[in-house]
Amino acid sequence: MKFFSVITGALLASSAAALSIGTTKNVQSALADDLSVPGDNPLNYCAKPEDNILEIETVDLSPNPPTA
Repeated sequence: MKFFSVITGALLASSAAALSIGTTKNVQSALADDLSVPGDNPLNYCAKPEDNILEIETVDLSPNPPTA
């Protein structure tokens, strides 16, 4: 009886893992150059800044790239 419960548990776990492998779709796309923040920095906007309340004119980082 214990052997049956161990086998059943292993089968259920493996089938659940097999189902979850194909269901996640991680689609990433490169940001366009028009989303970069003006200035000497590696910053990019997450979305087009046309509807933002605050306008960033320029950002200069020193040192660039930042050090820890």
